[in-house]
Amino acid sequence: MTKQPGGALPTLTLLAVTAAWGSTFFLIKDILEQISVLDFLSLRFAIATLALLALAPRAVTRLSRDEIRHGVALGLVYGIAQVLQTLGLEHTSASVSGFVTGMYVVATPLVAALLLKEEIPALVWVAVVTSTVGLGFLSLQGLSISP
Repeated sequence: MTKQPGGALPTLTLLAVTAAWGSTFFLIKDILEQISVLDFLSLRFAIATLALLALAPRAVTRLSRDEIRHGVALGLVYGIAQVLQTLGLEHTSASVSGFVTGMYVVATPLVAALLLKEEIPALVWVAVVTSTVGLGFLSLQGLSISP
């Protein structure tokens, strides 16, 4: 096994991004008390689009027709998923929404095993169980470390 370059920085960066992402459920929940789901998502993605165009305009202009077509299709699927997730957050607690969203990552090996018939190493199964229990302790009512 070869050592990966970068030391602890990539791991710490991933940890920081994960913590920032996790905190957004509570912030979005509060925002949804002020504006509608569609208004929030429209504003969110308009800002993201403007940032992309300002910071990396060539990334957009270099896209082929095929890449644009695939991007639009994936964007529609992602947009629908965002609307559904944010509507769900409007009607449940931020911790439950975070739990369900966190389970996507945990479910990936399960989907790979069941639908794609991929062989999943034993260590990954241990990680799936450990992650599920951990997400449950941190997120579900009655087990939460937060009120």
